[in-house]
Amino acid sequence: MSNRIQRAVMMGLLISIGVGTGACLSPLGMACGDGWCLDGFLCTPVDHVCVKRGCGNAIVEAEADEECDDGNLEDEDSCPSTCQLHRCGDGKVDPRAEACDDGNQEEEDSCLSTCQLNRCGDGQVNRQAEACDDGNSTNNDGCNNNCIISLSVYVKASNTGAEDAFGYSVALSADGATLAVGAVMENSAATGIGDDQASGIAYGAGAVYVFTWSGTTWSQQAYIKASNTGAGDGFGISVALSADGATLAVGAHYEASAATGIGGNQANNSAERSGAVYVFTRSGTTWSQQAYVKASNTRAHANFGRSVALSADGSTLAVGAYGHDVIIPNADYGA
Repeated sequence: MSNRIQRAVMMGLLISIGVGTGACLSPLGMACGDGWCLDGFLCTPVDHVCVKRGCGNAIVEAEADEECDDGNLEDEDSCPSTCQLHRCGDGKVDPRAEACDDGNQEEEDSCLSTCQLNRCGDGQVNRQAEACDDGNSTNNDGCNNNCIISLSVYVKASNTGAEDAFGYSVALSADGATLAVGAVMENSAATGIGDDQASGIAYGAGAVYVFTWSGTTWSQQAYIKASNTGAGDGFGISVALSADGATLAVGAHYEASAATGIGGNQANNSAERSGAVYVFTRSGTTWSQQAYVKASNTRAHANFGRSVALSADGSTLAVGAYGHDVIIPNADYGA
């Protein structure tokens, strides 16, 4: 009986050994070295050790849509914690190529759409810190080298006088290169272009100054007076320039001649405050008076010339006479 039991035990052991060695099951996972990795792990290609799957394991898992994996979860190195390559505008700074990244494509904040810092002088205004940015380091050109707006030029009359009211009226050509400034209370008795500015014996006669821009500099080009300067005429109460700055109209609303139309008698001062307009033209850098203009129905207190306007080509002139057709003293019906 004991021999039978011994024989049965030995047969069972042989069967057990046969099943274990001849019928191995495939492991659940990835082969790695002389073994395999469990599910959820993968084998490193060099060391052949099992590491857990996921971003940060130093293995780029294409099947998981990873574009990079540097073995850490830092955001400000070459591969961020998403294991997606840095892109400008993703809100994460790539120190290899980006100075900043604010996660947007705005140009007027501190970080440009190129992920470079918005710096003064780059020609792009940073609305968070700059008032202007003209792309250069020149001062006094409208925007200083610290990106603060500068006063381009400070303009004064060549014969500045107290109460001259320089700047009472101004006009600028379309290209911004010619500036006309009226000083309605200037008091020299000079006439025409470039006459004696120092003869201050005609209080309130008025004058106009023309300035021109060349490169980065303004300079006075002409000192202009009426051809029949008179005290209190208010020459320069209004000014207008054509688009090219070569035609100038000047109103003198208190001028007193009784002339009518174009080129009348300027010396007849029998129509108090009737007003007149003077038209000047420029040839090269030289100004000359082209016309002396009065209303077709001149009358006292009409204030002809209180406002003036020129067409772009300088060929059409409009003149306001706000006191025209006055019937009752001090009444103002306008024209």
